[in-house]
Amino acid sequence: MPSYALLITLSILLALAPVVSSLVTLKGNIIYLILSFIGISLLFLRRKPITIQANEVYLSLIVIFLSFMFGLYWTEAKLSFLGLYFVVALICLSQTTFADRLYMVETLSNILLMIVVFSCLGFIYALLGGEPLFNITNPDGRTSFLYLTTFTNFTIGNIIRPSGIFDEPGALSFVICATCYCREVLCLDKKKTWLLLLLGLITLSLAHILFIIIYFVAFKARLYKKLIIIALGLVTIFLLIIMLWDNPYFQAVFISRFELTNGKLAGDNRSELFYNAILLTQKMHYLYGLDSDCLLYPMYCIENYGKFGENPLYPFVTLGLLSLPYYAVLTLLSIKVLFSKRRRISIIHLGMIVLLLQRPYVMIYGYASLILLCLYVNKREKA
Repeated sequence: MPSYALLITLSILLALAPVVSSLVTLKGNIIYLILSFIGISLLFLRRKPITIQANEVYLSLIVIFLSFMFGLYWTEAKLSFLGLYFVVALICLSQTTFADRLYMVETLSNILLMIVVFSCLGFIYALLGGEPLFNITNPDGRTSFLYLTTFTNFTIGNIIRPSGIFDEPGALSFVICATCYCREVLCLDKKKTWLLLLLGLITLSLAHILFIIIYFVAFKARLYKKLIIIALGLVTIFLLIIMLWDNPYFQAVFISRFELTNGKLAGDNRSELFYNAILLTQKMHYLYGLDSDCLLYPMYCIENYGKFGENPLYPFVTLGLLSLPYYAVLTLLSIKVLFSKRRRISIIHLGMIVLLLQRPYVMIYGYASLILLCLYVNKREKA
């Protein structure tokens, strides 16, 4: 049912696009829920009963119960709905057929290809001295600037890290890599996969580079093809570095991130977050997390506890037992890594785990559907 698959795909992209929220004056979570519920309504209109497996029902009920208890403990009604986005995503993805999932991944690929091409144009525009045309405020309070054909919240001089329609460069990189993971599992055209990954380097994301390395190791091709890809990649990177080497802003944004200081990679901004999260586990309630303010008033939380986001302990520290779905997803992918009969696919699963370790967003609207799509593409039978 293409209309259903399209709505679920749009619920992912539009919910994660602050520019859409600004234009329609609706928050991303509301956009996500509206599109998802319209999609579910279409299932009723086609007069085909909604079928959901027992394990999906049990997981949904557990998440709903834990959300209710979470809100009750912190005496905040809105926190009782934290699990809603995951449950809605689970219901939506459970109703997709193999054809739906194929359609969703191809649609995501085509839209992302257009976004990343526009991101490259915006990067060149900024590099040539172009000024931002206007700006919007991201959900986290940071300002995002439009450079001709791409938004970004990261600028130094005339160097930007494009984020496309998303709130930050890392989000664009994550969506691209997750989509490419789905493409590989579904055995889709590798040329388009490579094109998306290579153009995605414009985000200047270290996680993106790591995923490309993992994907390359798993890439099934004859030796001469791999050598050609290596040669083309090295030549392209070499030319870019030579062209931008004298630009002090480029060195600050990208080159310096590979420097080692006291044995630590300069571009590694996750280790300190993880170490702080470990310390905070000693102060938190294991069932209900650290502090409701970390969900309701993030800036106040940072002032009191420091930064500890974007690492595998973040869901546990903030949500306590409600973080169960995130660790369930990691466990399922880990099982696939260990027991997959094909070494190449095992490595691809490992690449997805690496992505989730630094973006543990299973419980967040938009991301929830994308991450569950990554699980459901492994379900090859038709629903």
